[in-house]
Amino acid sequence: MGNGVTASGGIDQFYLTQGEAKDFGNAFRDMTQKERDVYTAGLSREYDAFVNWVSTSRGIAPETIRNDLGAYMFDAQTAKDKHLVDDVLGREEAFRQIARDAGVDPDQTKLVTDAEPGFLSSLMGSRKQAFGHGEALQAGEGVKASSSLCTGAPAVLAWTGDMNAMCGR
Repeated sequence: MGNGVTASGGIDQFYLTQGEAKDFGNAFRDMTQKERDVYTAGLSREYDAFVNWVSTSRGIAPETIRNDLGAYMFDAQTAKDKHLVDDVLGREEAFRQIARDAGVDPDQTKLVTDAEPGFLSSLMGSRKQAFGHGEALQAGEGVKASSSLCTGAPAVLAWTGDMNAMCGR
């Protein structure tokens, strides 16, 4: 039995692509040696960069990382025991530590996070976006809230009132 999908009764499989190696990962064919070489070389470079960063940042010999730690994912306590992290903290403790590290009093700080708009807010254009566009853009001069309804895309809406006002016109 080879690689790929096997079935009795038949499966017709067609894979259309343009360009060399564009169907890498196709379950219906084996990886070529050239593909294996290219992707292995890329993985090697990325792993070398990772090892160098961890070695420099954590003061751990590259040989220890390569031969003992590998690329495993460790639970929090094991990561601390192996000096991969400084401490194991809960969310609130971590925020307090970040405040201390930034030189501010944790008791005098407040965490403010952006919240995703709800359905109605999103429908009514709560995001900052360029007038008449559905894609959110950075806030700036001439950028105002505008609903994706204002782009002219088909949508189901029950609305009473002036659509121009909703679309910022």
